[in-house]
Amino acid sequence: DKIIHSTLDDYLAEVRKIRTKLTVQQGELREGGVGVLTGTASTRPDLKQANWASSYLLTRWVEPVNVWTWYLGLGYYRYDYIDYLWKMLIKCQAHDTICGCHIDSVFHHALDRFNRIQEAGNKILTADLMNLCYHLDLPAGTYSSVTVFNPAPHARRSTAASAPARRR
Repeated sequence: DKIIHSTLDDYLAEVRKIRTKLTVQQGELREGGVGVLTGTASTRPDLKQANWASSYLLTRWVEPVNVWTWYLGLGYYRYDYIDYLWKMLIKCQAHDTICGCHIDSVFHHALDRFNRIQEAGNKILTADLMNLCYHLDLPAGTYSSVTVFNPAPHARRSTAASAPARRR
């Protein structure tokens, strides 16, 4: 066996050559020598939930809203902060950490990193959302008591939750 550094196009060309020889795998791949570490899906579920929440916060809220704030000229792109949060998230996703097959101290350190991601991410997000709200172009004599942001890449119809507004 050898490792070849290649392009996606070259890789796909090679896969097309052998695709008739490839087998289809279905199910959870728990048997058959696939090499999946079984029994970890329900291990330390709070760690997996914190991973999901942190990933969602960064991918759907913090980074997109920060880019919009920067793009509209209302703030700066917080590269150093956001890059640091991504690096912390990746540290939490190491194989032995995220699957939960480790000693308690690793678990506690990972939860602490997830908490720091949530705290710092929410601070960046709140500042950027407040900045966007402050600069809304509303008709003269009107104000917005509620502003709703849609983090999805498409229009949607759903119920929005709100929190009490902060006074400036």
